[in-house]
Amino acid sequence: MFSYLNDCNTKNIYVGDHKSLSVLGTQTIHLENGQFNDVLCVPTLSYKLLFVYQITHPRDGKTIEFSPHDVVTRDLRDPI
Repeated sequence: MFSYLNDCNTKNIYVGDHKSLSVLGTQTIHLENGQFNDVLCVPTLSYKLLFVYQITHPRDGKTIEFSPHDVVTRDLRDPI
């Protein structure tokens, strides 16, 4: 997903068992449901994670709907 990386101030993240994981850098990524800025590259992380706050609080504004079998992200600028 990352073809190049930008430098970032975050050098480590901490996970639930208080383990420290190294951050290599950031990049903007483009997915089917939008563009996400300042995505951290953490190669030793077992799963790809997106934080709800990071998705719902940028300038362009998105909503997230959770259901038992699906998660839908919508851009607030697009008509439904």
